[in-house]
Amino acid sequence: MTRGRAVVVLQALARSAALRPVRGVFNRVVGSRPRVVRVRSGVARGVRMELDLREEKAYWLGHYEPVVQALIGEYVRPGMVAYDVGGHRGFFSLCAARRGAAVTVFEASGENAARIRRTLELNALPITLVEAAVWDSDAGVSIVPGASSSEFRVVEGGELKTVTLDQVAGDGPLPGFIKIDVEGAELRVLAGARRVVGAGRPVIVCEAHSDAAVSQIGDLLPGYIVTSVGHPWRLLAVPAERR
Repeated sequence: MTRGRAVVVLQALARSAALRPVRGVFNRVVGSRPRVVRVRSGVARGVRMELDLREEKAYWLGHYEPVVQALIGEYVRPGMVAYDVGGHRGFFSLCAARRGAAVTVFEASGENAARIRRTLELNALPITLVEAAVWDSDAGVSIVPGASSSEFRVVEGGELKTVTLDQVAGDGPLPGFIKIDVEGAELRVLAGARRVVGAGRPVIVCEAHSDAAVSQIGDLLPGYIVTSVGHPWRLLAVPAERR
């Protein structure tokens, strides 16, 4: 069996409800020990991640969030600066870096940031981790845990460090691409990025978390064409002059 065919079979194993019993056998075989593996397909193909293969097969097989991967493949170019706001495991940072971008990844959760640091150790890629919540001020926030490590909420007030994208960009190169997935704090992120957006005119992929947020995001991005991609709350914002 060729490697490509093997990946297709493994992806079917990961997705199909009918193959749930087979997944159970696979999970028992691999066990709970994290394993260093190479991503098998997709934009991040070939990079190394340390994963729990029982729960994180989508990263390993390369089919995690294919719509966002496709947008990174379309809009991220070599030499570009890219921001990954709400990095979680750092998968999209890896995708952007594989496309040749210099990536800054922002992650507020200590657990997730530790996972990203491990990923950076495993790959010689131009990715910088900022362990802070992205907000519209430096006043500090708190994390409210969710059902999983990808579902926490950030709320105003607290001792957790906050930064704005305008502060981080400073006088350096402005990003040409920004991915935002921050569980409801997306409006605060954009409010703290007025210079980055106005002067840099990046392409933005943003996960909204309500119908109201979808409308408000459009208001925060004058001169952009904002469309939903794959889901009503997954937004692609492209400067009108680039269309």
